[in-house]
Order: sequence, then C-alpha cells, then structure tokens
Amino acid sequence: MPPRSRCTPAVDLSLAAHPRLSRDLGRGAPWQEDDSAPEAPDPLYGERYLPRKFKVGLAIPEDNTIDVLTNDLAIVALFEGDHLAGYNFLLGGGHGMTHNNPKTYPRLATPVAFIEPEDLLEAAAAVVRLHRDHGDRGNRRHARLKYVIAENGEDWARERFSDYLGKVLEPCRTMPAFSVPDHLGWHEQGDGRLYIGIPVSSGRIADGEQSRIRTALREIVERFRCDPILMPSQDIILSEIRPQDRGAIEGLLREHSVRLAEDIAPVDRWALACPALPSCGLALTEAERVRDDIVAAVEERLRRYGLERERLSIRITGCPNGCARPYTGDIGIVGRMPGFYSLYVGGDFAGTRLNTPVADKVALCDIAEVLDPLLALYASTRFDGEGFGDFCHRAGPSAIQQALAARHKGAA
Repeated sequence: MPPRSRCTPAVDLSLAAHPRLSRDLGRGAPWQEDDSAPEAPDPLYGERYLPRKFKVGLAIPEDNTIDVLTNDLAIVALFEGDHLAGYNFLLGGGHGMTHNNPKTYPRLATPVAFIEPEDLLEAAAAVVRLHRDHGDRGNRRHARLKYVIAENGEDWARERFSDYLGKVLEPCRTMPAFSVPDHLGWHEQGDGRLYIGIPVSSGRIADGEQSRIRTALREIVERFRCDPILMPSQDIILSEIRPQDRGAIEGLLREHSVRLAEDIAPVDRWALACPALPSCGLALTEAERVRDDIVAAVEERLRRYGLERERLSIRITGCPNGCARPYTGDIGIVGRMPGFYSLYVGGDFAGTRLNTPVADKVALCDIAEVLDPLLALYASTRFDGEGFGDFCHRAGPSAIQQALAARHKGAA
C-alpha cells in the first residue's frame, strides 16, 4: 500500500492494547530461553508448532498489490467512508504445488467470516489454532491450511472459528472489486509530501554496468532522509519527500542511469521473478537471471500486434512452489526442468482468479513463440478494455488449445 494508507491508524495492533494476546505471546515463547524455569507449552501453539508455514496478508480492496488471496489468512479491511467497519477473513490461500501430483494445487483464499475491529487479533489467533488442530501432520505436502479449507468447506471453518472465539460469526460482507494501482512514478502521499516508486528488476538492488541504483538510493536516503518501502511488486518506494526536493532526487536518479517508471514498458513494469538458481535449493531452472530476456521477447511480440501499451502481468518461477505468485498472473511461467517451463494463462490482473496450464515443457527460447498465437488472437478478438488474462479466461481452454495447435501445424 502507499504511505499513509487509511488502514494504518484504524486499529491498535500493539500487544499492550490486547492483554490476553500479550499474555499469550509473552509467556513461554520459543525465542525466550530461561534455563532456571521449567519449559511451558507455548500458549498459542501448545506442545507442537503448526504443521507447515502460515502466511498472513492485510489489504484493502482498492489496493491488492500484495496478492492478499494467496495467503493462508487474507485479511481485507472494509471501510464505510473513513470509518473502519471491520475485516473480512478469507482462508486457505497458497501457491505451492508439485508437478505431476494432482493432490497438490494452488488455491486462493475463500471468504469465511466477518470480524469486528476489536476482535482482529483474537480472530487471527483463532485461525492459527484452526490450522494447529486440523492441519495434516502426517503428509508434509498436504499440511497447508488451504487443504483443510478445501476439503471441509467455508461453513465448517466458520463454525470452528466461532467456537474458538466464543461468539457466532457472520459470513463475509460484500466487498468492492479488487484493484491493483500503479505505485511507480511520483504520487502525492496525502499529507503534503510525495513518494516515488522506482522499478527494480527482480528486486535486485545492485550497481551494474548500465545502472548504479544502489549508489543512487543510498545517496538519496542519506541526503533527503527518505523512508524506503520495499514493495511486493519487487520495486521500491521512497516516501516522505518534500515537494521542493523532487527535482534534485529525480536528477540524482538520472545521473546514476536508474530507470524510472516512464522508461519501461507495461509488460516490464508488472513482471515478477523469484531468485531461483543458484541460490534456491528447490529451483529446477532459472527465473531471475532470465527474467529480462523473457520479458524482452514477449514485449517484441506485443509490439508486433500493437499491444505494447497493454497492462499485463508475467510471473516467472524456477519451480512450482510459486514464490513469484505465478498462478494468479495473466501469464505464469513455471520451471519444469533445466531450461524448460510450463505456461499458464487466464489469471486476472487484480489477483482474484487462478490461471490454467496451456503448455508444458516449453524451452526457454520458445516461450514467446508459444505465446505468440494467443497474443495474436487477443489482438484481433478482445473486447474494449479487456485484459489478456480476462480474454484467455473468456475464450476458454478449447479456443486456447486450437490457437496453439494451429501454431504447431503451421510450424510443421
């Protein structure tokens, strides 16, 4: 979210404001070691930790930059004007899966319950307890909360949830449509100051032959006392900028050859890639180190069909575990084996729909070529304002496969 989001002051998240949770978290926590005292079970986890990792996201419908529905617990704050009405709790998101194992799959969090503002922290702890008590401890690949929700249902989850809280919870309230605003470039912060979003390829802040972004950011932060904010889009925001410093800051960025928002195409602006090789032990193939080549090849195809200004998201991962959130992108490119990828299309830009696989074991050098007939079909038959993922979803698997088959026939 941008600096000074209206969500920020809406609820007191300090432990002091929630004595029961403060007492729970402050007693017997695993990071507190006291050899003189007997070890007590953790008040939240009990004698065992959770079956698997547990991710929490907080967003507002107007800004789903974080892809909130990909988390085990998705908390969506709802406002009536400037008044915080409460929170929708959506449960069971997660992207991790395993190739050739249909029992594993990506899933988006689904609506379970509406939570009053004063119950926020207790309710979050209750979701942790739900995973603790009902998560699979016998099969690591089946141990995420998403499988608990998928197999038991949202009504069941809300009943268990109500039991933990000791009050009957109502279903989620209607939410506005999700959107993802563009935080790159200059924006008003809301208090008279400015912030600037600076694109960072794969989030890698390092000086190189073409750009000295690390040096530039260090100098700007030290000289102008900006607050840096790392974005889930892998970019960076510099906030708390006085309007009179805008020209000097932009000049320093240009001096160090740092690309700004207006210097990059939309397809580059919205692309994500995980680190993959050589630093990730789970990676099957490259992601970050081939990101720019893939984006450039797709951009050339977009330009061929007059689509270069269209906004679409490309998500690239070196394995199926989904760290760059590939299964909600317009285009998902997922590592399959060294040098080869599975391709997915049909997600929506706002992060509320999963995409579907359309091609498997595609060589790195062929990715743009395989996508080419889909881009051509999109250019010729899309509706006004229709995104690429929305088009692929509307066209359906049959039309997509026909377009891909026609390409293979022509190539032969």
